[in-house]
Amino acid sequence: MQIRTMAVALAFLGLALDAGAKEVQVLSFSFEVPDSWSVEAGGEKLFATGATQMYAPPFVIAEGCLPSVEKDCSGFKRPDPAREMQQGCSGITGQQLPRVDRIVETRWVCLPFTVDGIQVNLGTILFEINGAILVVSYAARTQDLPVPAFLDAIARSLKVGS
Repeated sequence: MQIRTMAVALAFLGLALDAGAKEVQVLSFSFEVPDSWSVEAGGEKLFATGATQMYAPPFVIAEGCLPSVEKDCSGFKRPDPAREMQQGCSGITGQQLPRVDRIVETRWVCLPFTVDGIQVNLGTILFEINGAILVVSYAARTQDLPVPAFLDAIARSLKVGS
């Protein structure tokens, strides 16, 4: 079953990457989004979308935090799906995934919910390294790349600068 799921995810990912990808940056973190997406970025925050309407799926919201003498990232929280989608995220499950690098990766995936008659799937991935944090949330419709496959693509393309 796991092999079949992986094959389906790779097929979807292959379709997504056929269109190309572009690297985006939030602080010292960078990752890839589809080349056709619009991106608004500024230092600690990023919004990227493949939709023609603002905040209509598919979209990515990312936020980063780098600790310093003036800034403590210990209380940094992942984006609130209720705030971003004007709906609650029920049935959320979290999973910490092992990585070969020193990055700690944690994922949350919500049960599908409906907004304005559209079924929405939402997932969030949090990366931590040396106190620095990057949180990336992805919202998708049923016809978009599935949340787990998109989060996998983000994790694979993640780079951390010094």
